[in-house]
Amino acid sequence: MQTMQRMKQQYRQIAALVVFAMLTALVTTGGKPIHAAASGQSEEQTIFTVQTPTGSDSDTRYELGTRFAAEVDGLITKVRLYASASEGGTHTVRIWNAEETAVVGGPYEWTFEAGTAGWKVFELPKPVEAAGDTDYIVAVSNGEDKYYSHESGGFSKPIINGNLITYKGSGLFTTKLGQMPSTSFGDANYFRDVVFVPKAAEAETLFGKSQSPEPTTDAIPYELGVKFSSDAAGWITAVNVFGVKGETGDHTVRIWSTDDGKLLAGPYTFAFAGNNDWVAFELPERLSIQAGVTYTAAVSTGSDDAKYYPVVPGGLSKAGSNGSHLAYPANAGVFSTAVGAMPKDSFGGGNYLRDITFQPNASIPQGIQRFNRVKDTIEALGAIQDLHLDLSDYERLTVVQKVQAVELLLAKRPETGFVSRADAQAALDTAIADVRRQSMTKALKYVNWAAVPEAMEDALLSPDLQLALGFFDKLSETQRKAVTREMIRKRPAAGYADQAAVQARFDSLVFGDIKGRPEESMLADWINRGFLVGHPDATIRPDEIMTASEFAALANRALQLGDGEALRLSDFGYPAGKPLTIEDGAVLVARIANLDTGVAVNKLDNYKDAKQVKPDNRKYVNAALAGGYLKPVSGDRLGANQKLTTAKAVSLLYSVVDPDVGQPNFYPVGVWQQSASNAMAYRNIGINMYVGPSSGLTDANYRLYDAAHMKLILGQDATDRKFWPDSMIYAWMQSDEPDNAQSDGSGGYGPPIQPDAVVQNYNRWKAADPTRPVFLNLGQGVAWKDWYGRGTDTGKQELYPEYAKGADIVSFDIYPVNSTDAPVAGKLHLVAEGVSNLKTWTEGRKPVWTVIETSNYNGVEGHTPTPEQVRSEVWMAIIQGASGLEYFTHSFNPTFIEATPLQDETMKAALAKLNRQIRSLAPVINSGSIAQGVSVTAANSAARIDSVAKEHNGDLYVFASGASSEDTKATIHVPYGKTVEVIGENRSLAVKNGAFADSFAGYGVHLYRIVKQ
Repeated sequence: MQTMQRMKQQYRQIAALVVFAMLTALVTTGGKPIHAAASGQSEEQTIFTVQTPTGSDSDTRYELGTRFAAEVDGLITKVRLYASASEGGTHTVRIWNAEETAVVGGPYEWTFEAGTAGWKVFELPKPVEAAGDTDYIVAVSNGEDKYYSHESGGFSKPIINGNLITYKGSGLFTTKLGQMPSTSFGDANYFRDVVFVPKAAEAETLFGKSQSPEPTTDAIPYELGVKFSSDAAGWITAVNVFGVKGETGDHTVRIWSTDDGKLLAGPYTFAFAGNNDWVAFELPERLSIQAGVTYTAAVSTGSDDAKYYPVVPGGLSKAGSNGSHLAYPANAGVFSTAVGAMPKDSFGGGNYLRDITFQPNASIPQGIQRFNRVKDTIEALGAIQDLHLDLSDYERLTVVQKVQAVELLLAKRPETGFVSRADAQAALDTAIADVRRQSMTKALKYVNWAAVPEAMEDALLSPDLQLALGFFDKLSETQRKAVTREMIRKRPAAGYADQAAVQARFDSLVFGDIKGRPEESMLADWINRGFLVGHPDATIRPDEIMTASEFAALANRALQLGDGEALRLSDFGYPAGKPLTIEDGAVLVARIANLDTGVAVNKLDNYKDAKQVKPDNRKYVNAALAGGYLKPVSGDRLGANQKLTTAKAVSLLYSVVDPDVGQPNFYPVGVWQQSASNAMAYRNIGINMYVGPSSGLTDANYRLYDAAHMKLILGQDATDRKFWPDSMIYAWMQSDEPDNAQSDGSGGYGPPIQPDAVVQNYNRWKAADPTRPVFLNLGQGVAWKDWYGRGTDTGKQELYPEYAKGADIVSFDIYPVNSTDAPVAGKLHLVAEGVSNLKTWTEGRKPVWTVIETSNYNGVEGHTPTPEQVRSEVWMAIIQGASGLEYFTHSFNPTFIEATPLQDETMKAALAKLNRQIRSLAPVINSGSIAQGVSVTAANSAARIDSVAKEHNGDLYVFASGASSEDTKATIHVPYGKTVEVIGENRSLAVKNGAFADSFAGYGVHLYRIVKQ
């Protein structure tokens, strides 16, 4: 099978942040430097806070990394990783500039001992300078023990902490050691982290100290100022002025918002005597300013009679900046003769050497700063993505609602702008809630205005109403009209008071009669799957007595039996209109599921009313009881003569459709490395097992597995111990294909994992959990002795009995249809030979499973398995004694598809039909084989027919398959019988002189049932 390195998906990166460069400027006052005041964050930050892995693996060597960016300049001082107790040894640390694919830190060797799970910290010998708004990848290889921690889906959405930002799919890997990891799989998180220290922001001014102003006097008072803006939010802490000789007395300091002329600070009196140098007025309270807003800072002339002031003619005739955050427009030097009024006039581009001291707020994220600068709704709709907020509720809004929410968000933005994501998130959440409230009020009006069913349906389906629709999409057109008609008829005279009142009435009308019943979950499941369709008035009537025809229709839908397969209860002796009893239902279930009616355990006589069961029915009722299909009505009463209601019928049939482990018709049919999101789709085609689920076991996907009744086989080390008690876990899975040559991490291969290491891991897992089996899947060397992919162990099949000691369930894979190797290509019988080999090597004491190809995984033309070839491989494996199956469903070329059969309607239908057949014959398959009295002879000496014979419920079953590509006629010798049913082919054959004949195409399969006369 395929390990993670073969499941490569295209890495997609979210758009980069706005560039944010933190530069500094030296300013002076009175000939002395103005001290650069530290601000912003200087504490250590990490990407991860409360996140922890859900498991670990040890399949191969990897470079494992996390892609991230910092919103501000800073230093990476340390690297962290989360290690399981099993992980230890020497790792290699690198930090990459992701955009330049260049190493900017490392490589450094990092060695730590195994034994303790948790975060491990490596202090970099030299801190790495990280530029703001630049993507980096922190990568740490796993050690020689190959262990690494992970969480599937851990990067299904970005993780943001402090100034550190990640993206969807930020967890990356490569199998080539020393190279930059660049592939994401299943949005996994591999818990590679950094310790980041943001650089403290330093104060800055507009102008340096190199100006040479001309002392000027007009003997009249002026307001002299400068217009400026900043590309970052922050604070004005001081207003600075160049004091010329002769300038004395009281001056007045003011700061305005230029566009609206609003006075923001002052007036403040500032007394000084000029000495041809800068002087600073420290504001009593620092003034917060927004990014992208123009301000005017002014200092009036003094109280001296000459009214001296400085000027640099033409100094501000052109726009400019200080090379950092501050900028000014052309003709930024302004004056006014109206003292106290905001200066607006300019003359000759003069610079009157009014300045400010600005302290950037380094803690405000760049996305917040950009959003603080937007002026209108259209611009805000684009900028909202840069906020790096939780937009999940926002994305569920309609386009119109998004516009409304953004308009409200702009209205809620403080005058000085948002200063944190938390502030912006709270404002956005409030805006969304307001929009939904307004929309819901409007939608409720439509519900109360609706006069006809069509209008009511439109109103109920409006997303603005936020109605939980439940089973509504399962209703027929007639049922929908019945529900909407009743919503109108039962509407209060004053209308529905609120959405909750609408919801309550709606829930009561849409199959509301199943609520609160013991069988509610089963009934709801079958409604959702389309098995239980209800009555025209959208009721289920769970207590209504079922007739034979109704039971047959329900069973046919639930078992998905189409033409030629459908049950006809007349075949069982029940007239269509006959009301059924629980006894009748038990008999029908036992016969439909082909239960063993010769079961030795007598469960029936444990109940006081057992004598009410008809003598001819006792064996069927007992089989249904023993198999767990029939539930008694009380502790000592069976209730066999009670009427069979709809609810009881569903309860009886439920395990026939979805048998549980241990029930007679349970046979493991799995899929390899699939996502939890597809669990229900797989259940609907007869899959009951996930082997090595690609999305692991987490709280979120647990619900998906549980809803689909899926059993799991997964790595013990990779599974959170809180899940261990759950019966969902069927077995623990060893590393895949240890018998194959293992990747050395440098593009080559080393030796296979040796059997003793596999056995050692088996013993460790059994000690930790002796209640579950350990599953081991081996490579194609099981069936193809000369498989070169085993490297140094090629041809050493004598090792396989030793490998088998490391498992309780032994599996293997070989893909003859996909293979382009001449010894394997097209030789479907190798599947049978592999099963046979494992049965021999385990001396028949351990269950043997095999993997069946269902997709063209390499995209080679002419190598796509057909439904017929898949069926042949499956039945050849079963004939040889396979106790379970796994379907391989991936395609890697030309594009990656994880669940190929779910997208191929032909293969999907074929697998559903094949799995139904396996389920219906599972009691037979699971029974013992008979060795005498049955034989198969092929007329074509070049052909080979494999077969197995079983007896069940007094009937003889013979499963036969061509084990070569040769066509042939065959004679099947049997010990008894006159008529042969060819199962699933709608034909029969006659037994003559203890034998019957049939034709087999190459690799053709026929399944026979011979009734004992």
